[in-house]
Amino acid sequence: MNLKQIFFIVFIISLASCQVKQLEDESIQFDTQNLNLNYLQSSTIKLVAIKKGDSFLVQQNDDNKYSVNKKEVCASIEYQKTLNETGWDVIFLDTNQSFSPEEQMQCAGFLEGLASKQAIADFLFNISSQRGSTKEQYKAFFTNVYNNLLSKANNPPKNTEQYWNTAKLFLIQLVGLKNGYNALENNEDSKLELWQISLPNIDGQADEIDQLIASGSQELGVNQQQILVHQKAKLRRHINHKRKNSLFEWEQNAMHSRCSAFFKILTAEQANGAKILKDIFASHSTWEPFSSMNRIYKFYRLPSLISTHSWVQMSSYPGAITSTDDFIVKEGKFLVTETSISSQNRDTVSSLRAIDVDIPDFIRVQTATSLSQSGMQWAEYMSKYGAVKMYSSEWMILDYSKLQKGKEIPNNSFIVLSSSYEQQIIEDKTQELIDNTYFASFNNPHNKIIRDYLGYTQVEQYNDLFSLKQDPRNLIFKHFQAKAQSIEKVKWLMLHNSYKKKPLEGEPTFQSSVAALGARGDIEGGSNFGEVDVKVVNIDLLKNFSVEAISGPSHQEQPVFIWKQNDNDRHQGQPTAWNFDWGTMSLSMKSSQ
Repeated sequence: MNLKQIFFIVFIISLASCQVKQLEDESIQFDTQNLNLNYLQSSTIKLVAIKKGDSFLVQQNDDNKYSVNKKEVCASIEYQKTLNETGWDVIFLDTNQSFSPEEQMQCAGFLEGLASKQAIADFLFNISSQRGSTKEQYKAFFTNVYNNLLSKANNPPKNTEQYWNTAKLFLIQLVGLKNGYNALENNEDSKLELWQISLPNIDGQADEIDQLIASGSQELGVNQQQILVHQKAKLRRHINHKRKNSLFEWEQNAMHSRCSAFFKILTAEQANGAKILKDIFASHSTWEPFSSMNRIYKFYRLPSLISTHSWVQMSSYPGAITSTDDFIVKEGKFLVTETSISSQNRDTVSSLRAIDVDIPDFIRVQTATSLSQSGMQWAEYMSKYGAVKMYSSEWMILDYSKLQKGKEIPNNSFIVLSSSYEQQIIEDKTQELIDNTYFASFNNPHNKIIRDYLGYTQVEQYNDLFSLKQDPRNLIFKHFQAKAQSIEKVKWLMLHNSYKKKPLEGEPTFQSSVAALGARGDIEGGSNFGEVDVKVVNIDLLKNFSVEAISGPSHQEQPVFIWKQNDNDRHQGQPTAWNFDWGTMSLSMKSSQ
């Protein structure tokens, strides 16, 4: 590059920093002087943000004296520290619509950052070894992204004002989260910057972002630097064509994939041939390094610019403002989940530029959830916005607002969005679900266009385990799906791992503890990676805004996972033994109704 080009890049990065800094400088002032610091060590923390002149007073709320129904209370949080008892901490975060959306989001973020500071610190410590770019690279990347977002919000293209203003609100929540974390931190070196609190939110797409950053460092104004050795290994996920039908190659790809999802519908046929709904089950399991098992199940009721003040619940993590698993239920509306898709074709990323990213995917997910009133609307928001869509996933949206027991199942009740970089394909899969009675997703794309685009069509010629038909998880789902006639049977299926156990009659088996729905990479000294949770619902649970969930590696047929003293994987803040049972996640868990 010549000096003129270098000067231009430095100018752009400086301008971006100024816009993001201005947003941070405009943050509300919070008064925490009356807060008892010992209270933040309590097993349950209840805080409110109360308007006092131009600032907000953070007040303990143990006696439930304050609620968001009171005009002076902008936001409230109840944080239940139950990770050691159930495998989940739980957060209820609520805001008062009589305040401006910006005030609500800042207060919500601040209270969560303050209440869950230790959990955030533990989680950031544990995942830091999983990230592959440098501080300078991340800081430049996120500064550029947030600048692009603010530019769109401050000068939105025609008919996009609500979208970009909503996206800005979630950035404001993230700034509030950072400020809340830093509020009682006296050591300046220990305070978080905005790029650092962004890291818990990119789980699931971190590999792709690191690859994009590495290829675009010059554009972002930082020197090209070598990706860390462990990250190189992660990116080297493509098939060795000499290993025909290798289970090892499939397993290596699976170890960098995330999640399984399973939908099962039960119907009854009427005299006229029409099928009516008896029940429907939706389930999702997250696959992660076990060092990431600092779990928080979250209930948010945040401002929306066009929809009602609705609750959203999601399985999540400290410092994350979205699920990242992803498993999200919007009250009275829809359920959203996905399984990520690893590209087998490096060329899919080569045409993308880091400097063009105008909205991070975690804010794109939350924005679509906030603005949407139907499953189809959610898919349309997700597919339409974002100049560079880094989240390569198979999204499934169950619009349960359309479903009633004993009634016919309308179109657009079950939608699949196949999303991969430049390719965004929305399909109504309702009739397919009815005809086949189930739909399973397992990090292997169903849509042919996406399969071609990401290189699966080519790879399966050399290793048929990468085909849809022979994928180990597909074979397991196909074998057991007919027996999944109750929520208990669905729970069993999602946790199932028969490695070195006596297989059930006709059950497909593999010489791998990862080639299972309840994957356990740690068995026999392997990698601490695999299934770390399961969430299951049926139509009754959805209508009651409830979810059945279990946290931790599957111990249904395999031994309970126990951290060892000499284990090299970080697990700060986690229970030693993960011997937890199922629990029901609902608003009834909140002590102050």
